[in-house]
Amino acid sequence: MLVIRDDQMAVFARLFRDRFINETAELLRAERAEAVAGLPADRLRDRVAHAFDRAEAYGMRDDDALQHFTMLMFEFGPDFDDHPRVRAILEDPSIPADDRLDDLLEHLPHRVWEELLILADHAGWPDAGGHSDERG
Repeated sequence: MLVIRDDQMAVFARLFRDRFINETAELLRAERAEAVAGLPADRLRDRVAHAFDRAEAYGMRDDDALQHFTMLMFEFGPDFDDHPRVRAILEDPSIPADDRLDDLLEHLPHRVWEELLILADHAGWPDAGGHSDERG
């Protein structure tokens, strides 16, 4: 019987995460080209990893949820989840963590999305001297 030790599983997990970060960075280059224009590949990967960390701090684990959260960060700024209406949904314990973004899209009023666009601070990324941090 094959036995995989915890340290081996940790290596596999890092490899899978790195691959997923790269896939998400490629997706951003394809679907949000204007949001990532001029970002070197390593800096983009760092921002994707930061977005994943932030999403995971809300309990998200599903690949689709992680990517969707990342897309929202690149669209509305790295601190979009600091908005009280957004945070209320992302921290709602009555909604499964991986379903919270669907709930956000379904229930957040259009005017709040517009406000998020106006308030978007794309200089708020940690590597840009911003203050965006992990939740939790």
